[in-house]
Amino acid sequence: MPDEDDLHEIIENAKEIFAHLEANDMTFREYAADEVLNHCREYIVEGTVITKEELANRMWIESFSVGSGKSFDLSYNDDGICGNHIIMVFVDEQGEPCGVDIAG
Repeated sequence: MPDEDDLHEIIENAKEIFAHLEANDMTFREYAADEVLNHCREYIVEGTVITKEELANRMWIESFSVGSGKSFDLSYNDDGICGNHIIMVFVDEQGEPCGVDIAG
């Protein structure tokens, strides 16, 4: 159980993460779409041609988890484009996307 000082820090980090997520959701989706199109194309099942913009616009956030400090992971629904897999985006403590994985 965190002590009161730790709890205050956790709450402040969570507020920053929520604000950052709200302000940068499309940036994170575009990053994910670019990574999927460049490195995970084998997962795409809906047609052979899809643009980064179409993929980014059709994704929506399902959940996120906060790591230690200010890092967090986002789980996006792929709207069936990648066979109903979850597209995970990893965000570092500086708030920059730093990786993508396909789950499910």
